[in-house]
Amino acid sequence: MSACIPCTSRDSSKTPRRQANEPAWVGEIAQQVHTGDILLFSSKHSTSNITKFFTRSRFDHIGIVVKPSPNRAYIVEWGGGLFACELVERLNEYAEWDALDLVLRQLRLKETTDRRVVEERMEQFIDGLFREKMGQNRAIPMGQVIKAARDQIFSKSSSYSKEEVVVDDLNALFCSKTVAVAYK
Repeated sequence: MSACIPCTSRDSSKTPRRQANEPAWVGEIAQQVHTGDILLFSSKHSTSNITKFFTRSRFDHIGIVVKPSPNRAYIVEWGGGLFACELVERLNEYAEWDALDLVLRQLRLKETTDRRVVEERMEQFIDGLFREKMGQNRAIPMGQVIKAARDQIFSKSSSYSKEEVVVDDLNALFCSKTVAVAYK
């Protein structure tokens, strides 16, 4: 049996938008997602409050959806290493133990963009992260987390220009960096 959790969906499709904090069945969420969608988590445990404070966010964790077929959806997350779980299983666990809030943000693409091509490239990249055993660092790379939070807060004074190519260290991932490199 699937759990029911507060979920806000930002969907660019023609389906009606879910109202803020309207409960959603986990199975319903799994049917709505596509590869590249992200799930933002707001947890109730004490360490999540530290993350929220330093990032100035109401969320403390993020994962990216991989949906290789209409009947299979996974969430790829970093938590002391890179891992993937069945989406319904992970959301049921989250609803039972940690949930305060969950927000689904669906990947929006231009009408002229072939969604299948974008999804396939993301799936191949994420598969490569697992095959190459990237992001298996056991400790949170605090220097990178702090820099990412600082860049978010002081985005105008970013340490690099828009034209400059940024090379990410895929051996030292954390949850939001995992999503960012998949989007890149």
